[in-house]
Amino acid sequence: YDSYYLEKVNKVFKDALSNSSSNIEIVTTKSSFSDIDDIVNSGQSTGCRYVILGALMKNDTDYSQSTSGGLFFSSIKIDTTTKQSIAIDVRIIDVSTGKIILSTSGTGIASYSASYNPVSAKDTKKFSEAAQERHNANLEKAMLSASSVAAEKVCAFLTGEYPKVSVIK
Repeated sequence: YDSYYLEKVNKVFKDALSNSSSNIEIVTTKSSFSDIDDIVNSGQSTGCRYVILGALMKNDTDYSQSTSGGLFFSSIKIDTTTKQSIAIDVRIIDVSTGKIILSTSGTGIASYSASYNPVSAKDTKKFSEAAQERHNANLEKAMLSASSVAAEKVCAFLTGEYPKVSVIK
């Protein structure tokens, strides 16, 4: 994913953590680690009790595009359907022990379906661009939903409310 989406996910987590408790302080470190020792050392050097690691995954669950035309008429119909799932996997590592103390996730679904009767190649291109824009918007909503679910679980754990977690849709 490009940095745009990763920044959005990070913002959801930072906002959720900041708003969940006045006892939580967020310290941002480098974005990748080579091993568990690197994670623990980074957490210890910043004075953190926990390090939160996350992974963002997209799974293309369905894509289809079909074209049909009438035998006696020159009309063509294009049907497009896309469906993708977004998963945010999160782990909280206790810096003092190096152990994973919480592993959780959030999932969102992005789907888009459209039918179109193009008149020209130019119309088909416009339809394809509009369909892609709509799908990207749905994908972003799914990503934010998945992030919100995972962030809520992390906040609930850190504030002692886990597993009292509501579902965010």
